[in-house]
Amino acid sequence: MTGDPLPQGDHVARFCKPTCCNDDGSVAAGAFMLRAGESYLSVQWLECLCQADRAAQIEAAREAFGKRLKVGRSAKMAVLNVGMTCSHVMRASGFKIDMHHQPEPADPAHSGIFGIGQDEELIAETILETIKEVHPARKQDPSPL
Repeated sequence: MTGDPLPQGDHVARFCKPTCCNDDGSVAAGAFMLRAGESYLSVQWLECLCQADRAAQIEAAREAFGKRLKVGRSAKMAVLNVGMTCSHVMRASGFKIDMHHQPEPADPAHSGIFGIGQDEELIAETILETIKEVHPARKQDPSPL
């Protein structure tokens, strides 16, 4: 339901456009900063996607991102654990962030990270430290044989 907190043991994926990725393919802190007019960071709640395993969750998140965003070849998805990220930000920065379900009609797994604006740069750098996995945001073309 809209506004419900996400379970602490669950995971979210944040779309990271190519300009928020480093040359080595790692994610930069800019991926966790608000754009003009935003009050929270949009993410996909992976467990809400009702897939059998992480690979299927990632594929479903790719599809959701692809419906709303231009997904460049070098765009990434950063996976965060809800509880670990929120508690690490609190311990490391003293700021409280929360993750809540923000479903949209065509995107039932859409969720948000709230509280980023308290000290955007510090919180973005701190969230960066909690990334569990990084995946291509676009399905990779098969390698030629």
